[in-house]
Amino acid sequence: MNSEWAPALRQKGSTVTIEQAGAEHRIQWLDYARFLCAMAVLLYHFAYRGPSFGMVDNVTNFQWLSEIARYGYLGVDFFFMVSGFVIMMSVEGRTASQFAAARFVRLYPAFFVCMTTTAVFLALVQDHRFPISFVMWLGNLPIIGTLAGVRPVDGAYWTLAIEIEFYVLVSVVLLAGLSSRIEQLVRGWLAVQVIASVIGANVPLVSDYFMLFSAGCLLFFATTRGWTPFRAAAVGVSIILNVADVARRGAGFAHELKFEPIPGVLMGAVLVFFLVFIVMGQVQMRLPLGKRIGSLTYPLYLSHQSIGLIVMGWMAAYIGQWGALVSVAAIMIIFSAVIAVFVEERPRRYWKALAAKAVSPLVWAERAFQRTFGSRALQQP
Repeated sequence: MNSEWAPALRQKGSTVTIEQAGAEHRIQWLDYARFLCAMAVLLYHFAYRGPSFGMVDNVTNFQWLSEIARYGYLGVDFFFMVSGFVIMMSVEGRTASQFAAARFVRLYPAFFVCMTTTAVFLALVQDHRFPISFVMWLGNLPIIGTLAGVRPVDGAYWTLAIEIEFYVLVSVVLLAGLSSRIEQLVRGWLAVQVIASVIGANVPLVSDYFMLFSAGCLLFFATTRGWTPFRAAAVGVSIILNVADVARRGAGFAHELKFEPIPGVLMGAVLVFFLVFIVMGQVQMRLPLGKRIGSLTYPLYLSHQSIGLIVMGWMAAYIGQWGALVSVAAIMIIFSAVIAVFVEERPRRYWKALAAKAVSPLVWAERAFQRTFGSRALQQP
């Protein structure tokens, strides 16, 4: 990241994040990259998984597009790297309760509306391939219901529980007043990941997708604080871990995916993800509509799969599968824009007020922690 950009990301009291930054400081290439990855996931569901698993009517096979789209699930890997990068931006100058409130505002309003909309739609349609019940909707309300074995209203929601586990880790660091040492803690996390990988252990909060979170964190430190030999070595180790892990996961997913992923493709994709961060982190690029493009990503991811597959089946009977694919993708993008504007942006101050109440137990915990360990335990902004 060039010298003009990095200070903007480190301004005390005005932390810049992908979600909150003004147009003058937004990382616009990252907004575009996130949107492209969301579209990759959409195409994976619409052009490969839906037809291959009998989840969509009147659609069989998209020939060459299916061959490409079947690797679109890797967009989730990029999202996890982005989360690591973005969260390291957003923790600076914040307490655990402030961080949790910000995450609530970012995640929950769109999730609640998209999940409820999907549940109502499925209840009206009554398609046996997409079961729904009031109990399922209720179990999905906390987002992390999948950790308790609750079936998600939409299959894409499994990633949200993993995201929140990462947020809990970060909140613990903030609660302990260790935000100034977070880079050292991430390096320690990386060391544990190396050990777990060497001995072949699958450790909760360490293995699998959590290596992508740590990769994003390490890339943030190198990009904003400067590339040193030590930071470069840490990123290099993370590259090795994640390249090996994506091939391992791909082999394990073969039955679920109904195809044998080519290891070279998987490994090459992860290398490209790292390369994008490394190269684009050195430039300041102005792109049109970056903020709006970025705002579409999350609601598009939340809303596209179940509703989109059913509607695509309906439309394919009249305009063919290719016409239905393009039309439904456009419809879901428009719906995502509506969610971004009328659910996330315009009522934001109300969501912030609700978030302040929602995190009040954490505020109490912070005060108790401060009384127990002293005034320096918490780092106020």
